[in-house]
Amino acid sequence: MDYRQTILLPKTNFPMRAQLPEREPGFLEAWEDMDLYHTLRRQRQGKKKWVLHDGPPYTSGSAHVGTAMNKVLKDMIVRYHSLEGEDAPYVPGWDTHGLPTEMRALQQLGVNHRYAEALEIVRLCREFSLKNMDTMTQQFKRLGVLGDWEEPYRTLDPSFEGDQVEIFALMLEKGYVYRGLRPVYWCPTCVTALAEAEIEYKEKESPSLWAGFPVEDGKGLLPPGAWLLIWTTTPWTIPGNQAIALNPQETYVLLQTQRGPLLVAEKRKEEVLSLLDLKEEKRLGTFQGKELEGITYRHPLYGRISPLILGEHVTVEEGTGLVHTAPGHGHEDFEVGARYHLPVTVPVDEEGRFTKEAGPYEGLSVDEGAKRIIADLKEKGALFLATTLRHSYPLAVPPRHLPATEQWFVRLISFGRRPLQRHQVKWVPRGLNGWKRWCGPSDWSTPAKGSGCHPLLLPRLRGSGGDPGDRPPCGGSFPEEGGGDLVAGGGRFSPARRNPLPPVRIGRSGEGSGHL
Repeated sequence: MDYRQTILLPKTNFPMRAQLPEREPGFLEAWEDMDLYHTLRRQRQGKKKWVLHDGPPYTSGSAHVGTAMNKVLKDMIVRYHSLEGEDAPYVPGWDTHGLPTEMRALQQLGVNHRYAEALEIVRLCREFSLKNMDTMTQQFKRLGVLGDWEEPYRTLDPSFEGDQVEIFALMLEKGYVYRGLRPVYWCPTCVTALAEAEIEYKEKESPSLWAGFPVEDGKGLLPPGAWLLIWTTTPWTIPGNQAIALNPQETYVLLQTQRGPLLVAEKRKEEVLSLLDLKEEKRLGTFQGKELEGITYRHPLYGRISPLILGEHVTVEEGTGLVHTAPGHGHEDFEVGARYHLPVTVPVDEEGRFTKEAGPYEGLSVDEGAKRIIADLKEKGALFLATTLRHSYPLAVPPRHLPATEQWFVRLISFGRRPLQRHQVKWVPRGLNGWKRWCGPSDWSTPAKGSGCHPLLLPRLRGSGGDPGDRPPCGGSFPEEGGGDLVAGGGRFSPARRNPLPPVRIGRSGEGSGHL
C-alpha cells in the first residue's frame, strides 16, 4: 500500500527544492529590470523619511564576511522601514582613502612608496580603489542589497573632498584646530601616524623587565639608594623615563631584602617577592601613595633626577604598583606628565630608530635597543629580572610604536556636545553614552601622512619661518603668499565646488597670521 495516498497535503506551486543558487540570479535580474529601488523611491515620495547613513567599507579588497554581514543587516533594516510605508533611501558609500587602501594597493602593484612620487601613488590608489569598488558593488548586488548603486558617495570625488575642506576651514576659523604634541600610534615603515581603526592587536612575546630606580631624595621617608621597583614590557621606553607614578590611595611598603630596601605596593608584595626570589627581612615603613609625591630618584642609565608623581591610572592588579612613566611614549603617561609639567622625551625617530638623544643607543632599532638596555641595566646593578611575556599588543607588519609627535588636532569637546544637546539623540544600546565616546576630552588627530589618504590642506603660517612641519601632510600643496588655487592630489577643487570656500584667517601668538 502506498501510504502517500493517505496523507492530505496542501497543493502549492512552490517547488520541493528552493534551488536558490540557480534561481536567485533570476530574482536579481527581475528587480533590476523593474528598477525596483527607484520604483520604491517614487512610490514612497512624500512619505515620512527614514535614513540610514552608511558607514562605508574600505576599497582595499573584495568583500569579506564582515562587510557582507554589515550590508545584509543594513538592507534588512532599510527594507523593513520601506515595508512600513516610510521613504527609506539607501545610498551606499565607499571609503577610498587611508593607509589600508594605500598599503594594499602598493603591495599588490609591487611599488615601494619610498621611491615613488606622491602623485603617482595617488593615481595608483585611485585606480586600485575604483577597481575594488566595482568588484564589491557586484558582490553586494549578488547578496540582494538594494540601494542607489549608480550614484554612491565616494570619498575620492572632488565634490566630497571639497566639502571636507570647507568643513575643516570652518572648524579652523572657529579655533577648533590646533597643532600639538601627543602620543599617537605610529608606523615606522609608512612613516605616518595611524588611526585607532588601523591598529591590529595580536599576540606577541615581549621582554618583561623588572628594574630598580634608586632614591635620590627621600624627603625623610625613604632612605637614599632605596629601590623604586618598576615593571615594563617595553624596555625600549626606559630612555624616555621622566617619572614614576603611584596610586595616591594605595598602600606602599618599604621592605628590607637581600637586594636592599625595596618599595612596592602592599597588595603586590607577596607575588613580587616570590617572582624575584627575595625574602622580606624587615618592614621599614608603610605609606599611602599620596605621602610619597615629590620624592626624587636617579635614572640608572642617564643619571637624571626625576620625581615620584600620582596618577589614578595606576593599578595594583599586576606589576609592582609603581609605573614607569615616559610622557613621550604613551597616552596616560603623556596626560599625567602634562599635569606635572614633565619633559616630553622622544628619543626615537619616524623610522623606529633611537636618535642622538638616546645616547649610546643612537641608530639602533627599538628592538635592538631593548636588548642593549636590558644588558646595561644588569651591568649597573639595576636589573632585578628579565623574562618574556605573551600578551595582546598593537602589532602588525610593519611594526608599530607609540611616540609623541607633532600633529594637527581638532578640539572635539569645543563643539561636540552642542548638537547633541540641541537635538534629541537616542543611543542604542542605551548605556553607550555616545557623546562621551565621540565628543569627549580626547581630541581628533587629523589624517595620516600617506599619499593615498584624504587630501587635507593645512595652513602654513606667515612669519613662522616656513616650518616644514606646518605643510599639508597628504600629498596636497598649499598656495604660497600671493594667492593661488587650493590644490590637492593633483586636481583643483575650485571648479567642482558647489559653494565657494569661505575666507579664513588664522593666527598663532607671536607668529602673525595665515591664509587659506
